[in-house]
Amino acid sequence: MSDNRVRMNPTCGLFSRVNCNVDLIVRGTSLLNRLKQLPSEGTDHEIVHSLSELEEAFSHSFARGAGVERAFSSKEEYAATIEAASQLENAQVFCHS
Repeated sequence: MSDNRVRMNPTCGLFSRVNCNVDLIVRGTSLLNRLKQLPSEGTDHEIVHSLSELEEAFSHSFARGAGVERAFSSKEEYAATIEAASQLENAQVFCHS
């Protein structure tokens, strides 16, 4: 995620400023469980429009041992995913510019 606002970095206690990229790293299966998404055969989606498409894209890439990044079309679904991910026990924040 990219953020142009000044924010406190929770991991190192420093301020991040202008174009700070923040990765929230979680276990994909744990996130999908929290979002109440059941495993599927998987389908690749260039853009994710729903939580079920997020699960399908994850299953598609996970079955191939590949990591992918996908954009969300829905701000609400994106916000729900970030909220769920940030509540996971082993969530890690990685800041880079």
